[in-house]
Amino acid sequence: MMTRRASAVFSGKGQVSVEYLGITAFFILMAGLFFAYAFSVFSENKNLVLGQDAAAKIADNANLAASLGNGSQIQFEVELPDTVSSVVAFNRIVYVNYASSVGSTSAYAYAKANITPLTLQVSQGRRTMTATFSDGNVVIG
Repeated sequence: MMTRRASAVFSGKGQVSVEYLGITAFFILMAGLFFAYAFSVFSENKNLVLGQDAAAKIADNANLAASLGNGSQIQFEVELPDTVSSVVAFNRIVYVNYASSVGSTSAYAYAKANITPLTLQVSQGRRTMTATFSDGNVVIG
């Protein structure tokens, strides 16, 4: 009789430990899903902010080059999003086009100076650019 009773106690403990293991696995799975979602949202927001900041820096430096007069040239750095496809500048508008989860997205900024039309195929990361004012137009390069 002793062996029967002892085995009943041990099987109950085994069942409880398997249940705890299942609950722990469920919580780890849920934490992983929340982490993946948070990382995705962070990545989207980072690209949005980098695109807006790059467009604003290009427009601001175009204004600065124009304010310094004919022949002035300014060198500046911009950080472009991970999924950047192009930088477009024409008339008084600067667009930074990049891919997002909803398709192609553009961040834009307006400049007071007239910008010579230009489309740059660029890659992600920090880039050095120039703004040159000549004959009433700013050339971004």
